[in-house]
Amino acid sequence: MEKARTGDYESPVGGQGNKITPADSSEFYRQGGDLKYRLCYDLFTKAVVVDIGASGGDWSGMIRSKYGCKVHCFEPDKKYHHELRDRGLTIYPQAVTGKTGNVLLGENDGELSTLYTENTIEVEAISASDIFKAIGHNHIDLMKINVEGAEYEILDDLITSGRVKDIEDIQVQFHMIEGYEQRYEVIARKLNETHWNKWRFPYVWEGWQHLKRMKHSQAGQDQFVKHFINHGTWVDIGCAWPDHLNNTLLLEENGWWGVNLDLQYYDWNRSSPFIQADALSFNWNDIFRQFSMPKLIDYLNLDIEGEGLRFRALKNILKTGAEFKIITIEHDAYRGYGESERKPQRELLTQKGYDLVCSNVLSMDNEMEDWWVNPKYITGYEHLRCDRSPWKEIISKL
Repeated sequence: MEKARTGDYESPVGGQGNKITPADSSEFYRQGGDLKYRLCYDLFTKAVVVDIGASGGDWSGMIRSKYGCKVHCFEPDKKYHHELRDRGLTIYPQAVTGKTGNVLLGENDGELSTLYTENTIEVEAISASDIFKAIGHNHIDLMKINVEGAEYEILDDLITSGRVKDIEDIQVQFHMIEGYEQRYEVIARKLNETHWNKWRFPYVWEGWQHLKRMKHSQAGQDQFVKHFINHGTWVDIGCAWPDHLNNTLLLEENGWWGVNLDLQYYDWNRSSPFIQADALSFNWNDIFRQFSMPKLIDYLNLDIEGEGLRFRALKNILKTGAEFKIITIEHDAYRGYGESERKPQRELLTQKGYDLVCSNVLSMDNEMEDWWVNPKYITGYEHLRCDRSPWKEIISKL
């Protein structure tokens, strides 16, 4: 159920369909929550999106329009079906609950729910865990749940069946039904085993993301590199956490070895060495000698914060004469760093003979970075050449 965009959000309570005001949604809308949170995901044309409780398809329509992907809409209320069709959305007329069968839905204020007991109708229902079979996919990129209080049994079914692990992002609106505090605590504790609570506005909207996204690279850089090179060496400038959104952890897990550098200290628990130093003035020749690293290194990742600093760090390491087979480098052009970062980076790397294969790689719909290869050592990448493509779309072509 999509509610007003300002003021308090109303949520149903079990029984006769009485309503209370569970949470002030003003902070969510003050932050531009719909655009900043509800519509901001790493999706692309082949993404699998499921909308449980689609109503007229406002959210699904915007997701489809923004990312070009198919949205599977579960909505038992037939009065919404013409709107869903008009938006080009795929309709499933079943209600979604904790088990497959028929259920009674009551009506209150124009909305249907298993919690309501008046004006009931019997409809076909499908368990949340059976959705995968219904849509013909074993993985769901994004699932939105807004079902007037049935979200607790839906999530419990997904967790109990183990299918929750096959969902990358979950966007859910929890309602203050009877016993909601205890029920939310139980669900949240179980969800924490597979997902983390990425953002939350209590009983308005919240988002959960699969934990696997938190361990390895943020935008598929490690998969891109590993596609071309099975084993090798790396230099990671601005490595940050050893096991949190890290671009080289997957490589290390597959037999690679390299040097990790960051200005900030991190408690490093990996076999590859960590160096706390300033990448702008660091003497890379000393490190190459210390660790007997070749002047031809397989992978350079460069991701430090601050306008113009990535370019300076790039110049500093390239002046050693070292070559790299693949380079991924952030420029954050979406922050206005086009002239101070992206342009000089590209001029320097082009001059050095590198080939810009994937420019302005999109993460969360932002132009984040460039992916380069050294054509002297890497071949078979022409099919990946692109500009402003979502990183998942690039990875899907590997």
